[in-house]
Amino acid sequence: MIELVGWRVLGGLQTDCLFGSLNCSDQEAVSAAGTNIVNLKAGARAMVGNHSSFYIGYGHQLTHAFWYKEIVRAEYRYSF
Repeated sequence: MIELVGWRVLGGLQTDCLFGSLNCSDQEAVSAAGTNIVNLKAGARAMVGNHSSFYIGYGHQLTHAFWYKEIVRAEYRYSF
């Protein structure tokens, strides 16, 4: 399974490090409006019986703006 996931932020605030701040100890809230975020994810899903499935995957940022740089995701899904 391969996923290309994108978000466009319409409003709100995000925390940003102040320029020159050592280890990001000084922060400020700035507008997040207009931010575009794109991630690429790859993984595999296995069906178990008629109702259950398991997924394991990895994701990585593609854009300069990001909510996470890398992610590993494990999921169990039960369908009715």
